[in-house]
Formats: sequence, C-alpha cells, structure tokens
Amino acid sequence: MLEASIIMPTKNRAPYLEKTLKSLLHLNTPPDQFEILVCDNGSSDDTAKVVEQLQQAYPAFSLFYFYEPTPGSMCARHCGLSHARSEILCFTDDDLNYSSNWLNEILRLFRENPQVDMLGGPSLPIFEATPPDWMKFFFEEDYEKGFCCDLFSLLYLPNVSQPKPINPLLIWSLNLAIRKKCFLECGGFHQCVTAKEYQYLQGDGESGLTIRFRDLGKIAWYSPAIEVQHVIPRNRMTVDFLDNRFFYNGICDSFTDIRRSHGLYLKPKLTLRDRFWLFRQHLLHPRSPRDYDFPMSQKEKVLRMRLYWQYQAGYKFHQEAVRNNPKLLQYVLKENYFDYALPDL
Repeated sequence: MLEASIIMPTKNRAPYLEKTLKSLLHLNTPPDQFEILVCDNGSSDDTAKVVEQLQQAYPAFSLFYFYEPTPGSMCARHCGLSHARSEILCFTDDDLNYSSNWLNEILRLFRENPQVDMLGGPSLPIFEATPPDWMKFFFEEDYEKGFCCDLFSLLYLPNVSQPKPINPLLIWSLNLAIRKKCFLECGGFHQCVTAKEYQYLQGDGESGLTIRFRDLGKIAWYSPAIEVQHVIPRNRMTVDFLDNRFFYNGICDSFTDIRRSHGLYLKPKLTLRDRFWLFRQHLLHPRSPRDYDFPMSQKEKVLRMRLYWQYQAGYKFHQEAVRNNPKLLQYVLKENYFDYALPDL
C-alpha cells in the first residue's frame, strides 16, 4: 500500500540525480509503499533521460517525472505536492545518499506516533574535494559535541540512539518528512533558490514552513536512523559561493522580517537564520566581527567581515526592492504560495 511520496526538485544535475535515485531505489522499503516524484525545474541536460532510463530499469517502482518551468525550488516542490498521492510527504534533494532504512524509519515513526507531524535526521557531508581551511569557521566537526552547519544543511546530534524531539528549524528540506495535512496547514514552502534575475522574489524557503510549524506548537522529532549523506561539490567550497550565499541569506532574513512585521525594517533585526546558533560556537552573526570576545585569526576576521557586508547588502537589496514596489510587498505578504505563478511586476 502506498504510504509515502518522495518529492525531489532538480535542475541540470543529471549525474548527481542518477546516483541519488539509485540510492532510493535500493532502500529496504518495499516498492509498493512509496512513490518518487522528480520535479524538473527547467533542466537543459539529460535529466529527463536519466529518469526514463531508471523507469525502464526498475519497473516495479513508482518513479515519475514532471517538468515545472516556473523558476525556484519551491515551485518544483509544490509541483510535486500537486501530484503526491500519499499522506506522508518526504522532501529531499538530488545530491544525497540514503541509509538503507531511511524510509522504513520515517513510516514506522509516523505510524506509531500520531502526535508527531515532522521528522528529520542526520545529514552528513561527502566532500568532493578536500575542504578549504575556512570550512572550520562554519561548523565544529566534533562527534562528541555534534555539529550544525546551515551553510550546507548539515546536522549531527551526538549520543542520540533513539528518536527525540528537535527544534523544527533544524530540519532542512533535503531531509524533511511531514504529514500532508500539517504541510497544508502550515502553508507550505516559501520561494527559495531562484535564478539571479528573479532574486528580488527570493523568500525564506523551508524556514517559512518550519517557523510556522513551530509557532503552531507542532511536534518534530529527530531520529538517527533517518540519515542522509549530502554531497558537497567542489564549486560550493569557494569564497565566491560564500559571497552569493550570504547575500542570499540577507534577502531571506529581510523576507522573514517583512512577513513578521507586515512592514519594513531599516536594518536587520534577526540573527543569520534562527537555527544557526544552537551549538557552542556562534558563527557569522550579522554584526561586526570586532564585537567578538574570543580570539580569531586575521584570515577569519577578514572572511567574517567580508560575509557580514554581503549579508547586509542582500538585506538592503531586498528591503529597497519591496519598498519601491507595492506589488512586491503584496507578493511577500501572500498567505501561502501553493499558487506559485510568478507575479507580474
């Protein structure tokens, strides 16, 4: 019996997609219990061909392909939602390896714990190249203390052998399972990871969902058995990538602030993503690095300052775009984005 819909957005990542799908197709879960919905967000590579070949090679599985040209990973995810046939939604990414019992654990916990509406688990890194020195500025890799790295959606909680409650802001969309009824009640995702020419439409992605989930008092659990491994490609371990990412984070936080206040702030009011600061080292706070009281190398100070200004620039960019366009403000304040057609601005 069909119990879960796995929704996977993708764009121009055919080699990663093929490996990720093969990992799903080799889970220990019977194929009649889940469907895989690949939502192509405008690819020009062999994405469709990869899915077609796997459909032929694995005919026992419900593997579907949908083309969604409206830009933005939210649009692809909500496209998947519109086709999902089960009451459990598993949102994931196209660059993962899954533990063999990943889906079995999700289904078991939802069956046995009706009070739980969201599940997540460890997301561990697979680096395609040796990480540069600055990586240590972003998370503490200490398996006795755990680590959290918002930059690459990585999480590991130490000394956890059984499922336990977790702050939903620590569950990212690469490894997020949720009951469909709850997903609809929380209003779904906000816009996320869109093309640069549409950057003014950027939102706070899964944070919009998990913030609403938290505010409604819903229960989320972390299970060590719901484990994925996240491939971190070489091109994401560059300072140019950091520049773009922190500009993007500034836009995200501006979007969140505007929705919370139904107005505009002149400067950031939030830390860099609420969930970023739950471990011992508080990194990359959107204030001047000169305010820190623990020792830093000169290289770290320079990088922090550079990214601090990128974050501020992204926040200011979005604030000014919304301030200058009432239609954009109206878009930011939409109740939800299940109708994900881009606005005519």
